[in-house]
Amino acid sequence: MFIWEVILFTVLASFIAWFFYRNFSKPSHNREWIRVHKKLPSFEYNIEGKVIARNIRSARYRTESDYDVSYKDGVFDINNLSRVWFIIEPYSFGQAHTFLSFEFDDERYLGVSVEVRKTRQKSFKAWMVSIWNYEIFYILADEEDLLYLRTNIRKDPVRLYPLRLSREAAQEVFKSVISGVNNFYENPVFYRIFSLNCTNIPMSHIRQASSLMPRFNAGYVITSGSDRVLYQAGLIDNSAPLSVIRRRYNITSKAQSLKCDASFSKRVRSR
Repeated sequence: MFIWEVILFTVLASFIAWFFYRNFSKPSHNREWIRVHKKLPSFEYNIEGKVIARNIRSARYRTESDYDVSYKDGVFDINNLSRVWFIIEPYSFGQAHTFLSFEFDDERYLGVSVEVRKTRQKSFKAWMVSIWNYEIFYILADEEDLLYLRTNIRKDPVRLYPLRLSREAAQEVFKSVISGVNNFYENPVFYRIFSLNCTNIPMSHIRQASSLMPRFNAGYVITSGSDRVLYQAGLIDNSAPLSVIRRRYNITSKAQSLKCDASFSKRVRSR
């Protein structure tokens, strides 16, 4: 009986310690981040009313761990934003990474991805986010970084969907992203699977422009089904069964035939 009491006490004490760690730890911007996660992006408006995106990442990968990374700033006119793209990268049973890309009239694309911010000291596996505290952050990057990594380096199946939004609605999504990026810049936050993850945050931005988007959906947690939410809301092509649409918008094979250069975004969208 004594042994079981010790075991019960140990389990209870461990749970209490974990509970306090999980709920009372404070997120921080000041850790030893890996190189591609070092810089936080932000937005600001200039005197012409255009928006300046700070710290747009341009990583060029030889392998996932062997890369060159640089950062730049870019000036964007929100009135010239023409389209929003939704990207989904399934990577394991039931799970996928999702992010957005914004297309402008001058054929520039700005990718926006919400990801777990990894440190050099702390090893990372996807399941760990349910137990340990990891910060999350926005990444602003070109598509030769965000897309090419997934299609040509990881060789994952990637689907690239144009969202069915008017220009005005697309611009509202972008304004919501600006607010979200700046909020995370000022206030570090932890990843939370049900409320702050790589899918429900982008979906919350889309919801600013479309009342058809549900506030809660299983596809925001079992994220490989997130494109089904958009399909059912009519925000992506729904002219055929979803299985057909998924094949139609899978770009991995095409991307793997392309070079990682300035024409990548335009060519990967060509029919």
